[in-house]
Amino acid sequence: MSRIYIENDNAKITKREDMLLDVELYTGERLEGLTPRCLFPISGAHGYITLLKGRAEAAVIRNLKNLMPESKRAVEEVIYQHYFIPKITEIISANEKNGVLRLEVDTDRGICSFEVTDYYRSITVLFDRRVLIRDTNDNRYEIPNLDEIDYRSIANYIL
Repeated sequence: MSRIYIENDNAKITKREDMLLDVELYTGERLEGLTPRCLFPISGAHGYITLLKGRAEAAVIRNLKNLMPESKRAVEEVIYQHYFIPKITEIISANEKNGVLRLEVDTDRGICSFEVTDYYRSITVLFDRRVLIRDTNDNRYEIPNLDEIDYRSIANYIL
């Protein structure tokens, strides 16, 4: 079976209440209950989005920006729920005890506290000075620009 590519107006994509997608191809074929996942979530969130049926790939969206507005909106809403990452605007406190880093931060969604273990795997500084942090509950957080935040309190764990 060849790979199905979705681009421009060759398919209509709709969002279901269970945060899955249904696709109707211009050929009349229907693909139902699909889960979108970005193939390059950090470097290219708008291009190459795979649509999964369980663990199998059903189709690929080449570029989200080229879809019909209704289809684009449906995909964006479902992807946003999966890739929701609060942006850290301030580090209020950072304390380490017994190998567990406890952070209290202010984010674009409010103040929260979380813990990080295994800092070398859980805290990643990217080439553009963004920092991705994964806590012990597998939640993700982002510092959009390390140069725009007072990071002295966690510098030992990041750098």
